[in-house]
Amino acid sequence: MSRSPHEKYERVVTKLAQSAAQDFRRSTSAQELRAALCRYLRRGATAGFSTGELVDFLGVSSPSVLEQAGYSEQQAEEAMRVLATISDEEIRSAEV
Repeated sequence: MSRSPHEKYERVVTKLAQSAAQDFRRSTSAQELRAALCRYLRRGATAGFSTGELVDFLGVSSPSVLEQAGYSEQQAEEAMRVLATISDEEIRSAEV
C-alpha cells in the first residue's frame, strides 16, 4: 500500500526534526549552535522545505525541534536570535 503525499511529508518532517534535535542537543557552545542551525537549514532546504516552514518547525510548531532537543524557553529564544543572523552563504557552506 502506498503512502499518501501527506504521510510522506509527515515522515520527512519527523526525520528532519529528530535528526536536528539530536544535533542541537550536542551543541554546547554558541559556535556549535550556529553550526547546528546552518546544518538544519541546509538539510531542510535540500529536503524541499521553505525557510518559513523550517523556522516554524524549529521554534513555533509544537513540539518544536528545539523543544524536542530539550531547550528551555530562554535557550530557544537565543537560538531564534542566532537564526536571524545567519547568512545564505553560511547555510550553503555548512557541512552536512
